[in-house]
Amino acid sequence: MKYLVYLDPASLIGKAYSADHDGGPEEPLPVLNCSALDDKGPFLLATRDLSSRKKSHQTLLIPYGAVAFVLVYSEKKKLPPRFALHHE
Repeated sequence: MKYLVYLDPASLIGKAYSADHDGGPEEPLPVLNCSALDDKGPFLLATRDLSSRKKSHQTLLIPYGAVAFVLVYSEKKKLPPRFALHHE
């Protein structure tokens, strides 16, 4: 499974990722394309791959109040055209 984590644009992390659409699709809300999520702690632990060629990744601790919603999708199925990701 993969995850699109949509951020509240008024939050600090939302402002940081909305500046250059670093996370993925150009949407009204800033979004991060994540390969793993863990919601068992006081923060959402989100991991995203930085490059498809290397095994580099970034792990973020995101306050729950900064998350607008999460869209879950399968790696086997392609996203609809509107959700085409820039970094894949």
